[in-house]
Amino acid sequence: MSIKKILEKIFEIIYKKPNSFSADYKILKTKINNNKKKIFFKIFKIKFCRIFTDTLYNVTYIKNQKILKKISIQLNHKGFYLDDKYNEVLKKGTTKLKRKIKGPILSLIQGASGHNYFHFLFDIIPKILIVKEKFNLKYFNYFYLPEIRYKFQNQILKSIGINKKKS
Repeated sequence: MSIKKILEKIFEIIYKKPNSFSADYKILKTKINNNKKKIFFKIFKIKFCRIFTDTLYNVTYIKNQKILKKISIQLNHKGFYLDDKYNEVLKKGTTKLKRKIKGPILSLIQGASGHNYFHFLFDIIPKILIVKEKFNLKYFNYFYLPEIRYKFQNQILKSIGINKKKS
């Protein structure tokens, strides 16, 4: 048995694998007016959940041992979205130690997105600005972001009011 499989078995004992789905979340709608039309967005509000990501293909939101459907993301190796039933967490479980963070938390994790300038600027930052329409950013105790590796990321976050200690 490989080390990877042994670790999967250990984590399966520590954190039981989800085996079903749920939609136990609230959807908050927000709109942004540009000069031509109103654009509507959904913000998902979840109480007491855990988040698992492999930082590439999967981001899974888990509440009461159930995968939250429609907001958990699983991609194939070509970057195409897969149906919830193909979520890797159903097979492998969550193979990382939990880090407990007291909320409220704004999760902006979504696989590999955010690791380069383009994705950070055109994927992560717009989401923060959309949430900012509905919430004061000081409301959040923590911002769960892709790994902050570059100076430009810290500069941009600081310019929109996100403290480095909160990310």
